[in-house]
Amino acid sequence: MKVTTEHTPNCQAILTVEVDEDQVTSAMKRAAQKISRMRPIPGFRPGKAPYEYIERAVGKENLREQAIDEVAQAIYKQVLEQENIEPYDKGQVEVAQAEPLILKFTVPTRPVVTLGDYRSIHLTPRAVEVTDAEVNQAIEQLRNDQAILTPVTRPVQWNDRVTVDVRGGIEDQIHIDRQGL
Repeated sequence: MKVTTEHTPNCQAILTVEVDEDQVTSAMKRAAQKISRMRPIPGFRPGKAPYEYIERAVGKENLREQAIDEVAQAIYKQVLEQENIEPYDKGQVEVAQAEPLILKFTVPTRPVVTLGDYRSIHLTPRAVEVTDAEVNQAIEQLRNDQAILTPVTRPVQWNDRVTVDVRGGIEDQIHIDRQGL
């Protein structure tokens, strides 16, 4: 088995694998056995038909396709371990050449990030100046937001909060009747 690896700029590894014909032949025989179990050949018990009969009944191309599927799955795992490639997602397989079998795997990989000299960047924050008037305004705003309102019975003064009950209408018809405005 001959493997060539190519890393692309878009974080993919392209693995081209030249598969030994021995592996393909043994995979074809295993595929033939599976087929003969599921689809009995006349004159033979299920799973016991000779390879040549199964090849004639099913066709060499169909056997080879099933063998390629089986070989591709086994080789994919083996090649990833051999080449020390950690896939980021599922890879894709393509049959580049049928005889001799050459498989082309496209495997997405993690991006490699190289940081520049980020430690040389220094930012100095702008100085913020706060006046006494702004501090007093912020404190007064907080006091007003957190204040507890209690009713009083004195006349209204400046900065008091007033609630009003309104009731009005024309000729015995009430149009407005609101309380606590």
